[in-house]
Amino acid sequence: MKKLRIVLNIILLICSVLSVISAYAWEEDSALFWPPPPEQMRISFVKSVYNPSDFGIKAGFLRKLKG
Repeated sequence: MKKLRIVLNIILLICSVLSVISAYAWEEDSALFWPPPPEQMRISFVKSVYNPSDFGIKAGFLRKLKG
């Protein structure tokens, strides 16, 4: 049982490290286009949207009161 717990902790640590590395690599200036060359580019990845502030939406009155 103790060996299983150690193995699971090691796997969790490896997954955590890999997720941080992949998140860092994604933030670099890697342009994504479709279709790939030599075709003419038609679609381009511009930005990811994670929350309303990415659209420039500010907190409303009730959220300000809550915060």
